[in-house]
Amino acid sequence: MSSSLFKVTLTLAALLVGRAAYAQSSDEDLLGGFDKPAATPAAPTPKKATPPASKPAEAPAKPAPASTPTPASPPAPATPASAPAEATPPPAPAAVEPSPAAKVEENPAALDRIKAVPKKPLLKVHRFELTPMASLSLNDAYYQHYAVGGTAIYYPHDAFGIGLGIDYLYQHTKRNAVDEVRASLTSVPAVFEAPKMFAHLDVYWVPLYGKFSLFNTAIIPFDVYATAGGGAATAFSNGRWMPAANAGIGTRLGIADWLALRVEVRNHFFLDTQQVDTIERSDVQNYVMAQIGLSFFIPPTFEYSF
Repeated sequence: MSSSLFKVTLTLAALLVGRAAYAQSSDEDLLGGFDKPAATPAAPTPKKATPPASKPAEAPAKPAPASTPTPASPPAPATPASAPAEATPPPAPAAVEPSPAAKVEENPAALDRIKAVPKKPLLKVHRFELTPMASLSLNDAYYQHYAVGGTAIYYPHDAFGIGLGIDYLYQHTKRNAVDEVRASLTSVPAVFEAPKMFAHLDVYWVPLYGKFSLFNTAIIPFDVYATAGGGAATAFSNGRWMPAANAGIGTRLGIADWLALRVEVRNHFFLDTQQVDTIERSDVQNYVMAQIGLSFFIPPTFEYSF
């Protein structure tokens, strides 16, 4: 009986020793050898073993997650990029245009500087206009009159001027109608002297100006003016000066800042005394003259101002 108990006791003791050895080996496996300081200094073991190679591989693997956020971060700037795109429409040209209007509202005097009509290409204000002209008569059925002359005009305002003019009639050419009338004895010859010169003081009014395209190659500015004045007419031979007046209309075609082509029709009328069959008669004579000339402006340049 005692021997069987002794065997059982030995068997239990062997089982307990084996259990303790198994528990110690399993603990060492779990701890991975951390409780053994002698295993760490062995250099060959970390070089050959895979864990040291896996640890450097894990080090680059750590930047990989860092690199993954970096591509993920660009979408974040993409959202601000769309925000500026939405902010750009306000500073568009349509939004900038109201700014001049705002400035005008702030300064009402600026309204006087805004012109609905384009600038005049040729200004006359405070300038002299000197125009040599040649002319011929239009209304005399019996004589063709030729004249040369000129005008000097000063413009205190761009639309108004005052000037002096002289027309010298250097030739009176007889037409065929004179011989026809005399041959038919339908008129009584009169003794008279044709005028040789008209001298006059005139005012000028320029109500219209504009521009037109010449053969679609050049833009020509022009203005239209009216003139009227008074003066005297003389034939020189008799020494008499007869009171005279005139009225006309004309246009200027701008060539340069200092040059223009001027075309005009002017009617000179005066009181003349004629002798018909020894009877002296007074009558109003009128000479309608077509004139053309070149206008020179002094000073030759001007400064445009509102």
